[in-house]
Amino acid sequence: MRRIAQAGATLAAVPLLLGTVLGLRAQMPSPVRHAEHAFRVAVPQKHRSVRSTRPPVRSHPAPTGTPPATGTPLPASIVSQPPEGPAAGSARALRALHRDLWLHAQGTQLYTAWGTKVTLKAVNWYGFEYAPFVPAGLDRAPLDSILRTIHRLGFNALRIMYADATVRANPVVTTGLDANPRLRGMHALQIMGVLLKRAHRFRLRVILCNSRSEAGMGPEYSTGLWYTAQYPESVWEADWLELAHLFRHDSAFVGADLRNEPHLTSGHPTIQNYVNQGPLWGAYQGTYYYSRDWHYAAQTLGNRLLAVNPHLLIVVEGVQMYFNPYTGKFTGGLWGSNLVGVQFDPITLDRPGQLVYSVHEYGPQMYLAHWFNSSTTFASLMRHWTKHWGYLLTAPPWMQAPIFVGEFGTCNNYYSCTVSRNPLKQGFWFTAFVRYMRAHPQVGWAYWALNPMGPFKPNVPNYYALMTPDWRHYHRSLVTALQPLLREPSG
Repeated sequence: MRRIAQAGATLAAVPLLLGTVLGLRAQMPSPVRHAEHAFRVAVPQKHRSVRSTRPPVRSHPAPTGTPPATGTPLPASIVSQPPEGPAAGSARALRALHRDLWLHAQGTQLYTAWGTKVTLKAVNWYGFEYAPFVPAGLDRAPLDSILRTIHRLGFNALRIMYADATVRANPVVTTGLDANPRLRGMHALQIMGVLLKRAHRFRLRVILCNSRSEAGMGPEYSTGLWYTAQYPESVWEADWLELAHLFRHDSAFVGADLRNEPHLTSGHPTIQNYVNQGPLWGAYQGTYYYSRDWHYAAQTLGNRLLAVNPHLLIVVEGVQMYFNPYTGKFTGGLWGSNLVGVQFDPITLDRPGQLVYSVHEYGPQMYLAHWFNSSTTFASLMRHWTKHWGYLLTAPPWMQAPIFVGEFGTCNNYYSCTVSRNPLKQGFWFTAFVRYMRAHPQVGWAYWALNPMGPFKPNVPNYYALMTPDWRHYHRSLVTALQPLLREPSG
């Protein structure tokens, strides 16, 4: 994500009093009451005990007379329990199936383990990638309270950032957990495991994203590749394999976003910079440069991860630039948002139904690209999105895979952030993008971001945030603007 322009006073936020639960039992959602411009959630009450209405079992006198002939006694499990019919067994199997959150694809559509359509409706949550190596907000609100809020608002997934440094160091965390004292003293990856288990409790699927190599805030700037000098490609691979092995039995961990925003690091998008810096997608003029070939690296690691966990979604982002070998022209886009090369070099996995392509999309407030001008229309934006990645939705079957917009967002401090008739305003882009997404409900998405501070400096407000700085309220304007997408299938 590129730097967000900051402006103006924040719109009135919607209060949401978050409950406190980090024990083994999560409270049921409490009723919501309306009060003028705000929704507030009542504090959950303790469950009342329910007296059984079943009549008491009468005792019968022991039988008298000669006992029957003895033989081989029946097993106690058969004697003590009534026979189970096929309906009871099917119900138990169905309940077990619905606890399985893993997903698979057919064409461009994701499906649950029980065969229903699902759209990933996620929110980005960062913090694992920099000190103290826990998701932000755990010093302000209990983990379960945050997860409950996300679930109640209609999201069904999380995109969680981490760095290679997080896995390498796996430090003991003692700060940033004031509202979650039970997590204090755990290692960072143990806390990640707790997050996965609690997310499972709230039916929230988790996509882990390798955001950067070194510990720090924001995307990787030292290189636009998936490795650095300090953290070479072998470390990137080893870290992913460790996470896949560590969490292979938790079906809340549904996806591996292999690297955040592959991009050029400096200079203008010229042929020289493209070839010398990368990242490339496949061959350049018939030659493969494997050290900078993102297609090759993602395909290779994706198959290794599937050998550890065949249920994982392998999420492969695009590149920034692509050189068309047939036209001799460059196609440019936002960081990680160019999938033009897929039509010439598609990703081939050992389990094709586990592949997901991913892009990021932002409006003119984030980056005033050439496709934002006074002549911009919905039709022109639609052509841009279709050219860069949307064409895959109607491509031949051998080329198809689901698409996940891993980042998109808008500001929360002006009405024009979400609605505008001016083609140069953020609201015009946002309205057009939501319209495009609604026309393609199989396309998943992740709003950027949950965090009210960052993502580049710890004490700078994030004007794209869903939550307010106290982590107990959310911005009503954003939730309202997202309603058309939040109504898509949750599976």
